[in-house]
Amino acid sequence: MQLFEGQQPLVGISALGEVHGGFAQGMVDSKHVWTTTKLDDGRIELRWLHASRRADDRLVALSGIEYATLDADGLITSLDNRMVTPDSRL
Repeated sequence: MQLFEGQQPLVGISALGEVHGGFAQGMVDSKHVWTTTKLDDGRIELRWLHASRRADDRLVALSGIEYATLDADGLITSLDNRMVTPDSRL
């Protein structure tokens, strides 16, 4: 998984667990929403939004687009994440 452009990709279950554990640390309430689309080239596009309240009462909002490549068994073989500015249509 590559979180940021130019970052060395993370490989293996322990590396992924460490990253996701770091996101969850300090959150007292959170919500994720997403939508997925299968692209013509076979990849899955996942647009996501995360909102949370941290233990110190700060509010956090993040969003991004992930592109996943799956193998024949439906397991992720490649995952690329791009952080994007949340789209507000108020």
